[in-house]
Amino acid sequence: ELAEYASIPVINALTDYAHPCQILADLLTIREHKGSFDGKKMCFIGDGANNMANSLVVGCLMAGMDVAVATPKGYEPDPTVLEYAKQYGDKFTLTEDVMEAAKDCDALFTDVWSSMGMESEIEQRKMLFKDYQINADVMAVALIVEVDVKEAVSASICRINHVGGVDIRRIPHLAIYITTVLVIE
Repeated sequence: ELAEYASIPVINALTDYAHPCQILADLLTIREHKGSFDGKKMCFIGDGANNMANSLVVGCLMAGMDVAVATPKGYEPDPTVLEYAKQYGDKFTLTEDVMEAAKDCDALFTDVWSSMGMESEIEQRKMLFKDYQINADVMAVALIVEVDVKEAVSASICRINHVGGVDIRRIPHLAIYITTVLVIE
């Protein structure tokens, strides 16, 4: 509705289905740190039914990356996103196996396990997603070169650590960005 009455362009920055502007920023961050998207793999671990997972699948596939999503059964990305991903064949993997998804990836993503409006589901989601987090074991199967991070973005750590996602205390070599993207250098 806003766009209908606005005199300037209106950009969809966030819906429950997609988070397009965030993904553009994330893709720029990946390209900045990896040089290109060619031959690179992105992995999302966690609630595959959220807007970040939907947007990452579409955005990273469009950019030419391989994409893997690890999520529990029943929490897959939106059916329209899965239908879109089919055209990319084996460049897209959907699995319940975190290690399979993270193997040889160049960029790991996660998000909170309980988004705004899901406060009543927090305890249930903690149990459901407890094995869907980025930790030292997951990092060990990804493409890792240690990163010297002089400044941790505490806002990002609080955001992703308050209801799961990343155990930052046990992974000293992560590059963490305000976007909740974890890029492995």
